[in-house]
Amino acid sequence: MNRFLLKHIKRLSAFGFSLLEIMIAMGILATAVLTFMSQVEVSSQVAYEDEQLLRATVLAQNKLGEIEREIYFDMDRGKFPDEKEDSGVFEGENDLYRWSYELKKVELPLETMLQGGTETSRKIAKQKSDEVKKRFRELRFKIEWSDPDNPEDKREKEKQFEIVTHVINFK
Repeated sequence: MNRFLLKHIKRLSAFGFSLLEIMIAMGILATAVLTFMSQVEVSSQVAYEDEQLLRATVLAQNKLGEIEREIYFDMDRGKFPDEKEDSGVFEGENDLYRWSYELKKVELPLETMLQGGTETSRKIAKQKSDEVKKRFRELRFKIEWSDPDNPEDKREKEKQFEIVTHVINFK
């Protein structure tokens, strides 16, 4: 009887897969699917964050252009602002993005750097430092935004970047 049973089992296994083979194949398939799904989730999160950053960059570029045009328009009328600050929120679908800027005089500590120098070099340094204060301004622009789809995420609740540029009055 044993011979008959062994012969029958051999003949049946030649036609299909054993339970063990099916279980191993299912395990491999499940691992592959889970790995793929986790990569899709990470990719979609990165794409979403890139979209937010791109929108913030375009908004910052447009607003910074407006601010610079306003400063240059004032310069054409003979006014060069000493210091100025402003902030606001973008409107419409961009209301999660906030902007602020600060315009201030550029300070060069040339006099301090030349303390051990001669009287003439200190006077020249003071003159150049005063000239820089009159003609140069630092424009520091910041844009901030929050993630509306994930308000509970405390790690990255607020995102921001800052752009620093300089304005020179040649007149």
